[in-house]
Amino acid sequence: MQVLKVETPIIIIYSSDECLAEVVMQIGSDDWNTVADILATKHGIKMRSSKKCRERWMNHLKPEVTKQAWTEDETKIIFRFQAFYGNQWTEIAKFLPGRTDNSVKNFFYSTLKRKIRSYNHSKPIEEQIKLSINEVSLDHELTKKILKTSGNHKFIKTAIMY
Repeated sequence: MQVLKVETPIIIIYSSDECLAEVVMQIGSDDWNTVADILATKHGIKMRSSKKCRERWMNHLKPEVTKQAWTEDETKIIFRFQAFYGNQWTEIAKFLPGRTDNSVKNFFYSTLKRKIRSYNHSKPIEEQIKLSINEVSLDHELTKKILKTSGNHKFIKTAIMY
């Protein structure tokens, strides 16, 4: 008696990110309306608008985008340059190869928010900061004060020398 070995077909299911990357590699990243149209017609992915395709590619899928943890040097650059450029994240990101303006902004605000929480935790209620994060970020003296009194003192000393 012979046993027949039947191979089950391998079904490859591409994620929408893989499909997006494939389309961008084929036609480039100049026309996001066309990219979204091809995703919808060829791959059946209708949930991504041209704007969402561009955002996903530029901030997450583009091969040049760095996904590693932030270094101490990058953190110093962000805080120094934010004091100089304000909230011009695109200008600041130019000094951080592989980092997008969106990731720089998100990292800045999440770090500042964490430092404010730490600062407020160590202060009585009347000395706690009640401003929004955006208001704090625009007040460079207050930002320096928060950075001086919370967390990693080695980082703080170098980050506030702007």
